[in-house]
Amino acid sequence: MSEHSEKGVVLLMVLLFSTLMAMMAHLCIGSAILQQKMLQNFKSHYKIKKEAEITLNKIETQLGEIPGFSSSQVSWIQFVPDTLAFGEKKGTDFYRVEIEHKEAEASYIHLISTICLRKTILFPIYLRGSTPKDNLTLYLPAGKSLQRIFSWPAPPNIKLSDPAFFINNKLSYVLGSDNYLYGINELGETYFNWHISEFVKGISLEDQAEVVAKPLLKVMNIFEDIHKPMILVGGLSTQPVTLFRLDITDPYDLVETPENYLRWTKILTKAKQLDDLILTKIVNGKWVGLATIRTQNQSEILIIDILTAEIIKTFYFDQKITSQIVAIDSKSQGYSDAFYVGDEAGTLWKGSLSDKLSYHWTIKGFTELVDGIILGTPIVGKDPHGNIMVFLTIENATKQKSIYALIDNERELSNSYQFEINASIQSPVLWQNYLLAQDRQEHLVIYDAFTGLLLQRLPIVYNFLDKSIYQEDNTIQILTDKLYDKQPLVVVTGTQGIGFCEATRLASRLGRKTWQIKHH
Repeated sequence: MSEHSEKGVVLLMVLLFSTLMAMMAHLCIGSAILQQKMLQNFKSHYKIKKEAEITLNKIETQLGEIPGFSSSQVSWIQFVPDTLAFGEKKGTDFYRVEIEHKEAEASYIHLISTICLRKTILFPIYLRGSTPKDNLTLYLPAGKSLQRIFSWPAPPNIKLSDPAFFINNKLSYVLGSDNYLYGINELGETYFNWHISEFVKGISLEDQAEVVAKPLLKVMNIFEDIHKPMILVGGLSTQPVTLFRLDITDPYDLVETPENYLRWTKILTKAKQLDDLILTKIVNGKWVGLATIRTQNQSEILIIDILTAEIIKTFYFDQKITSQIVAIDSKSQGYSDAFYVGDEAGTLWKGSLSDKLSYHWTIKGFTELVDGIILGTPIVGKDPHGNIMVFLTIENATKQKSIYALIDNERELSNSYQFEINASIQSPVLWQNYLLAQDRQEHLVIYDAFTGLLLQRLPIVYNFLDKSIYQEDNTIQILTDKLYDKQPLVVVTGTQGIGFCEATRLASRLGRKTWQIKHH
């Protein structure tokens, strides 16, 4: 090979090597740029993700702590009530929170969170005083205690109904066995006392009418609109029993006018005693009253049209009805489709109200499910599998009370289990899938409502004794002054006064159920 040829080969190899090195350098530079961009994209994505999470957490906190909080990023999904009782206000709201964040480099993230939030309803606590001179004492929640607002004295030797109250109007109504309706303001002052015969058509009562039992009083906004009439329905402690309905939309203007037609009186000639009265809406949109009356030899449940006073249906029972009635909205349709009630023989009765025609309404008794008298109000809920469960307080022959759980598959009722408790309350409380009761040792017991498992047993401290208080039966209420309360207060009222117990297990749970991320 000549000298020129060798130089050419060397030059070619140098050129090839230089080209290769240039390509490698180009690749390295490109790789570095790519790595830099990837790093920048990662940082950008991490930044917007953190910003989105912070925003999401902030909105969730605001949703849980600020009453009535609203945002374009929050949408309400559904409300799941604690029980199936018609008009149940306690339960859990489910919300969807959606957050979108973008950067200039087109980095984008979309967070979707579905959360549940305890719905808190605050009600005043009214306690009746000791006999023979009855009084009415109002308490309101105040932190982890109760604040006594006023004590209203009733006339001597007068039995009082449980009060019906309007929180917004700051006016309470109570019916006396003297057939007077009393209005009490938020200061404990008597705003009015009306003898019912003066305001309801066709009624003539003596002031000293025979007292059979304490009167009953119910209030409803019959049209579910604050601009529509507010209706008061009551039962007088006369013999025979008298029911009345009064329009109290303007309680200070009860002048009879052609427009003010929502008043009537219904004399139940056969009734010796009125044991219970509830108000509910049925499938055809009507509001009805379900009244338990006692005649000479039996109990009856009357279904009464609230607008016309017509008795739509009557169910007859050979045994004495010993529990209160509970009407249920089993499918959350805004009306009652069934009701439950129990008698002294331990029979649980289920009435059907699902048909628009009343002559198709039926009632069926289920026997041999429990051993004893059914007391209090049946508690009806749904387990996580969608089965309807009925919780009953039963008193046996030795006066011991226990709680039974029954399953209703819409065709038959079956006994699921019995809670291991000697209860001292008329009715348990269903709260966030927990069943609360009080035992004879003055403990609050918390069960898993749908398995019967005892979860916690807490002592009740009676540190708010008021000797003027008289309660026929112990009751349980859960108080909280926050939407999201980590330590709600359980209040037990009874013959010993008022007891308190903090139960962190009952905390209003603000829980994130789902977490979806979309990004590019």
